[in-house]
Amino acid sequence: MNPEKMRGEYGKLMYLLQDAVSLELQELLGFSCLKKIRTVHDVVEAGGQITLSDSAPDKAEGAGIHALSDKYESRRFSRDCLQQCLYSIADNNYHLYFERDPIDRKITFLVTNFNPDDEDGDSSLAIISGNDGARLSHSHDRHYNYVLQSLTLWLEIAHDMFRLWYLTDEDLLTDGTRYELTDTGQGLHRIQSAPRVSRAMHVTLHSTMRSLDLWVGSSVIRFGDKNVPIALMFIDKYTQVGHILRPIVKAIDSIESMCESPKTRGYVDTTFGGARTLKHTILADFFREGFDGSGADNFLRLDHALMDDLRASAWNWCSNLHTKPFFPNFKITGFVGFDNKFG
Repeated sequence: MNPEKMRGEYGKLMYLLQDAVSLELQELLGFSCLKKIRTVHDVVEAGGQITLSDSAPDKAEGAGIHALSDKYESRRFSRDCLQQCLYSIADNNYHLYFERDPIDRKITFLVTNFNPDDEDGDSSLAIISGNDGARLSHSHDRHYNYVLQSLTLWLEIAHDMFRLWYLTDEDLLTDGTRYELTDTGQGLHRIQSAPRVSRAMHVTLHSTMRSLDLWVGSSVIRFGDKNVPIALMFIDKYTQVGHILRPIVKAIDSIESMCESPKTRGYVDTTFGGARTLKHTILADFFREGFDGSGADNFLRLDHALMDDLRASAWNWCSNLHTKPFFPNFKITGFVGFDNKFG
């Protein structure tokens, strides 16, 4: 199941299964509702390893998968089994493209349009606590590195999402691990420890920290508290990142084609000083206000936001997009909303 299903059936299913794994309910039902997730690795390991051609067939994805399964089927690997494995790998690749690429593009926008050592007027990313809802105070170079580290961490999480989702599944449904209903200040929520995904996230965090020259702020990751009650919320948080970034990237990429119309170009030139300036204005505004800690409702939660809840600040920016002077340009480029069905 794709992690994107978190937005619908997956979340409901996991809540039901959390209750179904209780010993009392299993005794009442007379059976266990759980079955281990069957991965491509499990299938290959059970059937003996198989080496496919390094060069993919020069065909569309579906035809290529059929060609490979026809070529490599055997008594140990049926044609249907091979096709299922290949489609699963393709699904993972599509998920990486869909969720990871917008983050990669945002990093490229940051490093090509801004310089941490050059604070020049509209290029400044400096923020001051209390201004425009900001909860943080950063100089230009500090905030540049803060945004870069946040996007880099998001990129690493998106790249490893299938494994993290698998570990989340295990943390949620491990026999004997019970959740507690607790008032988190936002109603009753299930609180449950998540040791597997927590360990994996700490490895990802420290790997990201080593890859960067500078780390700004907290390096704390919390699970099983009021900020991230259960591992399900962790998955939900990071599947939202793509929904935030894709429409912004699409709008920026569409500015040049939008300006092919003489009337639209005249509007952009008069109002913003040209297409390049418009792009820069949108990027600077998002990098400043989308990472300013405004998503935290108090300073205790802000400490948590410093590490892995910055997408709340980004959502806050999204909710205020209609107040921005460049919002009409988003509409002209086809923007409707930040939901995946429209963005």
